[in-house]
Amino acid sequence: MGKSRLSFRVDEALSQVHPATDYLVIDTDEPLGSWQTIATAYPNVKKIKIAEFDSANGKQVIDADFFNAFPSLECLITDTDEGLDTDFTDVTPSMLHALYSLELERCSNQNISLLGQLPQLKQLDITLDTVDVAFYADANSGLETVKISLSPLCRTLDIDLTATAILSMNIGGHGYRFELPNITDIKTLRLPASLNALQVSISTDKALPADMLTTNVQLESLTIEQHGGYLAPSLLANISNITHCKFELKNLSAPIPSALFANLKQMHKLQLKLDNIELEAPLLPLGLPLAELFVYGEQTDLAPLANLHLPKLKQLWMGNINAIGLPEWLAGCQELNDLNIAIGDASALPTLPQLKKLTLRGLAGNSLPAAITTHQTLQTLNLLACHKADLGDISQMSSLESIWIEPWEHEYCNLPSLHGLEHLPRLKALRLDITPKHVEPVWLALPPEVEISIHHSHIVSEMAILRDSGLPPTQCLEWLNTLLGINKPGELPEMPAEFHLTLMAAKYNRFKAQHKNWLRQLAESNEELKPLNANSVLFICGRSGIKAGEIKSKATELGFSVSKKLDGNVTHVLIGTAPKDISLLDLERHTLIDDTSLQNYFTTQAPKFLQQQGNETMGDSILAMLASPEEATHQVAVQLLEQGGITDELHLPLFLILKTTADNNLRKQIKQLLAGHGDEAFQLAVNDRILFHSVRGRDDYNNFYGQGQFVEKLKAQRKKWGETLCNAFAKSYFDRYGEGLMYVLMQKKPTPQLLAIWESLIQNGTFDLRRGAGFDTIMQYWHDKEPANYHWHPTHYANRFGKLGAAKFELPAELTGRSDITRLDLGNCLLSDLPKGIEHYRHIRSLSLSGNVFKALPESVAAFSELEELDLSFNHFRHFPEVLFKLTNLKRLDFRRATSPDLNTGYDANYHIVAVPQAFRDAFPECEILQDQ
Repeated sequence: MGKSRLSFRVDEALSQVHPATDYLVIDTDEPLGSWQTIATAYPNVKKIKIAEFDSANGKQVIDADFFNAFPSLECLITDTDEGLDTDFTDVTPSMLHALYSLELERCSNQNISLLGQLPQLKQLDITLDTVDVAFYADANSGLETVKISLSPLCRTLDIDLTATAILSMNIGGHGYRFELPNITDIKTLRLPASLNALQVSISTDKALPADMLTTNVQLESLTIEQHGGYLAPSLLANISNITHCKFELKNLSAPIPSALFANLKQMHKLQLKLDNIELEAPLLPLGLPLAELFVYGEQTDLAPLANLHLPKLKQLWMGNINAIGLPEWLAGCQELNDLNIAIGDASALPTLPQLKKLTLRGLAGNSLPAAITTHQTLQTLNLLACHKADLGDISQMSSLESIWIEPWEHEYCNLPSLHGLEHLPRLKALRLDITPKHVEPVWLALPPEVEISIHHSHIVSEMAILRDSGLPPTQCLEWLNTLLGINKPGELPEMPAEFHLTLMAAKYNRFKAQHKNWLRQLAESNEELKPLNANSVLFICGRSGIKAGEIKSKATELGFSVSKKLDGNVTHVLIGTAPKDISLLDLERHTLIDDTSLQNYFTTQAPKFLQQQGNETMGDSILAMLASPEEATHQVAVQLLEQGGITDELHLPLFLILKTTADNNLRKQIKQLLAGHGDEAFQLAVNDRILFHSVRGRDDYNNFYGQGQFVEKLKAQRKKWGETLCNAFAKSYFDRYGEGLMYVLMQKKPTPQLLAIWESLIQNGTFDLRRGAGFDTIMQYWHDKEPANYHWHPTHYANRFGKLGAAKFELPAELTGRSDITRLDLGNCLLSDLPKGIEHYRHIRSLSLSGNVFKALPESVAAFSELEELDLSFNHFRHFPEVLFKLTNLKRLDFRRATSPDLNTGYDANYHIVAVPQAFRDAFPECEILQDQ
């Protein structure tokens, strides 16, 4: 048996029988037919989940017809956006005999006692959309878990479940996002003795019934959320043990009675969230073995809590202890290990020897009291929203493992002084919620194992790198304070060589481009001042992009030597990726170079055969091989280039293959070929991990990715690669795959490079934007598969998830003076209006707008006075465009499929044809008109 989903092609699914399906998910907006139709197709289904349904077919209710259709149903879940209603009118217990679990998002019956007569039903989760609610259950009920969500309009309750064995009960509001039901009349609310978890959430002007829990002796969990009304003193009179108790009370008309908890003998955890509430003292019985207490009071006098005696208390969270003074009972809580209080002055805090975690909120004053700074067992110290300028000497807090300091909201740049922080032997974490103006020296003095968190996205990592570098602390501190003011890598000022080498050695990439630029400038200078020669001794520091075998071969050929050690004989050091042993570098003696320097030396002194004059024909053959669609041909070309070397013309074709192949070995070979070639931006792009082999074709659902992912990914590289390389890559990608040029077409500022790319779309007088847009492959696929689909919503299929944005472009005026353009093809370009700049092309004689989403044409079309041919097919016109009467030279009009089809019915007899009016035919008797019949 298995799971099936009714989602698409429902008619096809319902025309067959699926005996192996026992779990059916209905998630469709297609017509479903009757419940019996579904049951016939799925005869053995035992579990149904309805996530979406067709609201237009009349089946908006779960009713007797539904349950008759599925007599063996064990589980039903409704969870739709429409709010699928359930109506138990005419439903009998026999129809529900197999039900085990029922989860209904909406029920319009005010009496659901039917559900209390079912021996198999264990779990019930139901939302009742009625003013009056009645629910009686008898001894035959098998219910164990019940959740009844009430409408905010609910006014009366009549519920008696004493005969059942329910274990968990939740009744009231829909949750934190919804209003509580305003219950004005609780006729009956009696719950079973078996209950161990209860939550009641209501708004009322009365009290919950005093007999609601008369049969209960103990509860695992009790939550009462009540707004208005009052609490009956005897509500908990028969209960002696509650493990977890929570009262969330607001605007009660009477104080919380002191008798409420009087009979309790055991309670582990108590939470009180009070808003505009009065308390009677004593609130808790003397000596109650309470372990956890959480009190939050807004507009509430907490003074009655001052007489508490809780010797077993281990955890205390209190909103504002200053409101009641420092209670004497706090000193008596000798087992307290977690204290969280809002307190302005901590000087009166007693010594609590078992305390492990202390959180003080709103602390003010000069320094922490000795009771805290000399505490030997405290492991966690949190100072939140504090105003302190000095914490005092905390070096004696030998057990402290974690510190969290959050200054007051207007003091995020001010940090209290931390004396002795570096002497805490067990410190593991320091969290400072500040935006620092400078780096504190003590941060650098902390051991490496201490995790530091500061409100700065990069400084913590940079601090760790420099702290572990072995450089003088004063130098590290100076650099860190410089880095603290840098928001973007490009803002980095000129820095010394040690800085760049240290961060490169740590593989830290934030300033990767700046490191590369520094090294390139230094290496370029060194090429002139101390060039490589036959007497040079080279040491490779890090990973070079040039193969070790090639360097060794060139050393033999050119006479220089390669040292395995960075010793006194070394004259030149090749700095590669992640350089090592940088502390051994002597910048006065060692000449630093990069792959580009070494590659230039090889090319100048011993060029390979492709790099020599007279081998241009061979180079053209290699270019043709790289342009092949076959990857095997690329591999052969790369092998030839490893022997013959590469020229500038080969950079971009190799880069395209590097970024679009899924073959790791081929990528590695190309990286080695391109090592040292091009400028530093090109080298950064060659060596990054950005790939484009998985952004084209179809996904797991056989849908086209479209260009959105490609364009989105390339945009993200714009600052790193530079516009020139990004544009050239997009053009090469387009030439190879027929898509991706939208990255260029959507740019607004014309440059010589962009204009050259635009101009490449002009052939034989046709400015072919359709080809440049690159959506034809997707369109053809859907036209062949289901012709109406793409026409119905081309932006959905060609611009998946809207990743191209509006996908609009502006036609450049500059091209009209360069070429004799007579035809403009804007077909299948995701257009709903004419693009900007089209006014420069009013002289054209032919215009195609086919395959777009035009609903109308602007009056500006009349300015195309020389237009002879116009293609408006496959658009979304609602009326025939009247502006066409002004195109007096029109000789051909294609108006087929000019309006949108229905997704389900396509071009059948119901397809609405927008006809060319007879008046137009009469006005243009010589015009050839193509339209639907």
